[in-house]
Amino acid sequence: MVNIYDVDNTISYSFDQGLIGIKDIGGTAYHNAVAGNMSSNLIQRGNFWENLLGFTKESRLVTIAPLRAEKQLPSMSGHVLGVVEIVQDLSDEYETIFKFQISVIITCTTVMGLLFLVLLFP
Repeated sequence: MVNIYDVDNTISYSFDQGLIGIKDIGGTAYHNAVAGNMSSNLIQRGNFWENLLGFTKESRLVTIAPLRAEKQLPSMSGHVLGVVEIVQDLSDEYETIFKFQISVIITCTTVMGLLFLVLLFP
């Protein structure tokens, strides 16, 4: 999903047509972007145990960056025209990584158990 805010903290473009025209939902990240700072946040949703063990129901990466009038070569100090917010859903990628980690742990445990049994008998 992509949202573009104007300098008045109003969404002027969005993939979700229902968000266009809504004011003041940018929060502190919007104000930091207007000041020229880019930020990225990983948002994970789930209950306590899901968050603790790393298999959350939803994982999103939210990146907020300033839109500038021009890119100057020595520094990026052009006038800020607005703010762009990009939201990426990473839930499937995190689920794949979690399943791979579990398979590695099970494989290592099995190999160590077999080695223990082999060394136990002699």
